[in-house]
Parts: sequence; structure tokens; C-alpha cells
Amino acid sequence: AECDPAGPCNDEEVAGNGCAVPWVIDVSSLPYEAGKQSEQLHTNLFKDSCAGGASMADVDNVFSFTTAKMGTYSVWVYGPDSHRNISVALLSDCGPEITTRCIAGDVASYRVGVAAELEAGTTYYVVVDAEIPGTLADGYRIWLSYSCNATCEDRECGEACGELCGQCAEGESCSKGRCVGDGTRCSGCVED
Repeated sequence: AECDPAGPCNDEEVAGNGCAVPWVIDVSSLPYEAGKQSEQLHTNLFKDSCAGGASMADVDNVFSFTTAKMGTYSVWVYGPDSHRNISVALLSDCGPEITTRCIAGDVASYRVGVAAELEAGTTYYVVVDAEIPGTLADGYRIWLSYSCNATCEDRECGEACGELCGQCAEGESCSKGRCVGDGTRCSGCVED
């Protein structure tokens, strides 16, 4: 385990203590809500916030979830009080370079949240952090929810809220609801 030199370190991996051992959120029972504390955690790899500008000095609290359906996923974090800034970052992958993996992020006091349209069958990560060390040890609540308003009207392939919208022809693949060629054949071309 990589440890914060200023904090305690042991060989045991504690759930929530970084990318290798995140708290796993089961999306089959959304909305998810839980109270958490970071007193057992010691990793502080994420020094920057996904929202930019703010330096995050508290220990990282890492969660992961794998989407079952395409749709909008919202993450809200309620901090211990309104005097200390907390941050939430929704990441496409987990690693120390948070800004290159950032899908959405925000920093605020007491309540902070983000929402993003996410693809089905993909694992995403949430990092909860704070500017002042010890803030998250006082406890906080995290909430994850799902909603979907997409329809097949604007998609020619893939899915919309669990409904199959269509399949692409051989040699094409579905990208963001549109069939795209693999470069070996022309899709939708007009000959001269």
C-alpha cells in the first residue's frame, strides 16, 4: 500500500483506502446511501480536486460501482459541517492523476454533488476528499442514485434506459448511439 508519510501505515488493506480496495457500491439496490468515516484510512494520493483549484489534504475515500444500465448517475456527499470544504470526483479510472480521469467533480462546504451520463457495464470510481486533514474522520454521508430519460428516438444502436435501440451492420460498431464504420467500408457514403 502507498501511504501518506504523515499518517499511520499498516500492511492490511482497509476498504475505501485507495484504488486497489475501494468500497464497492452495489447498483442493484439504488439509491445507495451510507454513513462513512475515514479514521482507518491513510492513503492520500489525490492531491488535486476534479473541480480544479482546491488542494485536497485529507485522506482519500475511494468507492467503485459498475453500471448496470446507461443513464444519469448522481453522487452527493454530505460533510460533517459547513465550515470545511469537501470534494467529490467521479472518475473513469482510478489512479493518482485525477485530472486526466475526471468525468465530473465539485468542491463545496457541507453538501457537494455531481451527475453524469454513464455507459452500461463500466466500472467508475468516486473519490471523496477534503481540504483540511481530519475532516472526513468526523463522518459523512454518501448517496448514489440513477435516472434515465434517454429514448431510442435519437439512437440508431445500443440501448436507452435498458431498451435495445438497434444493431449495426457487419463491419460497423456502435459509438454513443450511432453506427460507425471500422474504416474498411463506407457507411452512408454517396458515390460520385
